[in-house]
Amino acid sequence: MKGQRKQLRAGNRQPTGRSRTASKSWYFVRLAFLAIPWESRFGADPKGTLFIQYYLLEARNIKSAFDKARSILSVSEHCEGDGSLRGKRVIFKKVGILDIESLYEPIKSGVELFDESELGVKYAEVKRQVIGHQTERRMIAHEQAKGKPELFDICWGVDFDRL
Repeated sequence: MKGQRKQLRAGNRQPTGRSRTASKSWYFVRLAFLAIPWESRFGADPKGTLFIQYYLLEARNIKSAFDKARSILSVSEHCEGDGSLRGKRVIFKKVGILDIESLYEPIKSGVELFDESELGVKYAEVKRQVIGHQTERRMIAHEQAKGKPELFDICWGVDFDRL
């Protein structure tokens, strides 16, 4: 009606009917950790085994995705020397966030998660990295014999979804 204004209740500041909370998006994240031999842990530039881990995060925005990635890095770091790699005592030190990309398609089977490109790469060089038929058959046989790996029940902390 002309001349009447809609009263907003306390806390509801958007007359458009949209939710106050931003919709969440998915982010693809690569994190780097280094397994450093216990004896080398105090070196200036310690050498170890690089582990790159891939995560799919749901977040309100990229700042939230960075906060969640940093949270995973912190929770996953173990510098007490309680780790073991090839029978040797190691620390598992966080290095940082290697990449963070917003996904632009809904999550479903066949969706492209990430795209990488590199100039000047020869076909034969890339072809050597492709999973061969024999390896494919071994992987299929292994899953048929042993089943799919069990899913981990991981908790990054009670406040993780609020980041």
